Amino acid sequence: MLTANDRLKQRFDGMLAVSLVLAAALHVLLSELFPEMSAVSWSIPAEEIIDVVRIEDIELPADPGELSRPSMPVISVDAPLEQTLPTIRFDEYVKLPPPPDAGAEVADGNGTPFTPYTVAPEFLNARELRCALEKAYPPALRDAGLGATVSMLINIDEEGKILGARIGEPAAYAALDRAALSLVDVMRFRPAMNQDRYVAVWIALPLTFQVR
Repeated sequence: MLTANDRLKQRFDGMLAVSLVLAAALHVLLSELFPEMSAVSWSIPAEEIIDVVRIEDIELPADPGELSRPSMPVISVDAPLEQTLPTIRFDEYVKLPPPPDAGAEVADGNGTPFTPYTVAPEFLNARELRCALEKAYPPALRDAGLGATVSMLINIDEEGKILGARIGEPAAYAALDRAALSLVDVMRFRPAMNQDRYVAVWIALPLTFQVR
């Protein structure tokens, strides 16, 4: 009866041959699958040479030593006097017109009296005036698509009532001037104020007639 050792000896030659064949086949397979390796040349970069510039020695100036104190000014009584200021004459003047009387009104560029005020008059019925303006628009001009802005001058008293009105700059169409003057009765204002009191003023009010 063969022992285990005997059986191993009998199969050793065959197992060795198979192992060598498998090892050779494995080496061939690995050499085919893996890419070819090559050595890469490399070199050490040369060190950068820094040129050192030698700075020449700078000679410092010599010490000036102690400075002398300035001399004190001396007032001379013998020096001649020189006139440096112009001579001012008080007997020559420009005669100005006399000032206006206190409380007198000054006319502005459009010929209406100017009254100073701190709070301007305020419109109280702008929507009503807009509706009245559309009704007063002359039909012939409106149908033709013609319009213009009429500049009105309105005098408002201390109670907000309109004392008078006129055309400041006539429009291109006289019919629009007449239509603007017809709207005076519709206007309502809050009077102007100067400080804490109501004042009568003239204002310029532009009214625009245009086709929407």
